[in-house]
Amino acid sequence: MQALKTLRTGEFKPHVVYIKPPGFNVLRETRSAAYARSTFDENSSRGFTDDELAEMIRSGQRIELHYGHLFDDVIVNGDLSTAFEQLLVVA
Repeated sequence: MQALKTLRTGEFKPHVVYIKPPGFNVLRETRSAAYARSTFDENSSRGFTDDELAEMIRSGQRIELHYGHLFDDVIVNGDLSTAFEQLLVVA
């Protein structure tokens, strides 16, 4: 996020797309269905815990609160195919 502050000047304005996590139940369901693995534990390959999923959402909310004014578009990553199609449209 610090890079955005540096890059966004009168001379150069990048188009910023924020990929936002979906709500808790959708996040849990989609990550489980995709067999997404946690990177928080280097010694094992496991799914995300509910606490890790909740932290993803809290982190996303903090990012949006502090830096939302820098976003040109926001895409909710609830469904990978839909999010990808939306990205192609705004890019």
